Amino acid sequence: MVERVGFVGLGTMGLRMAKNIAHAGFDLTVYDRLEEPLAEMKELGARVAGSICELAEQSDVIEIAVSPTNEVENVILGPEGILASARAGTVIDSHSTILPVDIQRIAAEAKRRGVHLLDAQMSGGYRGVEKRTLCFMVGGDAAILERCRPILNASGSEVYHLGGIGAGAATKIAQNTILAGTLVATAEGFALAKGSGIDLEVFQDVIHASAAQSHVADDWMQTWGIRVQPDAYKWILESALSMGEELDLPLPASALTKELIPKILGPRPSS
Repeated sequence: MVERVGFVGLGTMGLRMAKNIAHAGFDLTVYDRLEEPLAEMKELGARVAGSICELAEQSDVIEIAVSPTNEVENVILGPEGILASARAGTVIDSHSTILPVDIQRIAAEAKRRGVHLLDAQMSGGYRGVEKRTLCFMVGGDAAILERCRPILNASGSEVYHLGGIGAGAATKIAQNTILAGTLVATAEGFALAKGSGIDLEVFQDVIHASAAQSHVADDWMQTWGIRVQPDAYKWILESALSMGEELDLPLPASALTKELIPKILGPRPSS
């Protein structure tokens, strides 16, 4: 069966993912509020829907890459959202990072209407999309994931099934918690090296060859040290702390990292 794919949300990640799906040969319909990305996708042969409802009518599997939580809810549950016109058996792949409890609530409503939902979180950034090396962390029915795997493989090289709905979101927040701590530690390490007069390009090579190696350190001079968005990580850490409270699990390092991120990270020169 050749799936008809819909894609909602053509931002930094979404546009690149939609292009990969188009290049993979899928029958693709797209929707976004901005005209420019729609024009780009039309040139690649994708159909442009005039509304989310129209897209849902023409799609078997619908990819969503929007944020934050209330936008995800509006796209799926809103009066002109996907569920307003999707047929029973339609699959929604939600790539937006939201709390497990929120994606579970949305999935329950979708199931009530005969629509499947996968909690398909992703990691790797826009470079990962361009290289088709994204890591997908998926919660939901395993059989539905297998149905969608060829679509996810258009942008990802690693697709993991973590369990039921919410498992993908929990995994994404947990791995982002590690990432946030790594960002703070890497920033301080590079600051020490710079203050000591060490060539930062050479220092980056040293870290890559040492026990402190990480993806963050490998790209520090090219990406992370130039610009980081502290507000995004503040939300991630707040989400982690909220999950910790629900699990009666203290996360003191995450609480400290949440306070340190706005002080240590942010727009900065790369050298």
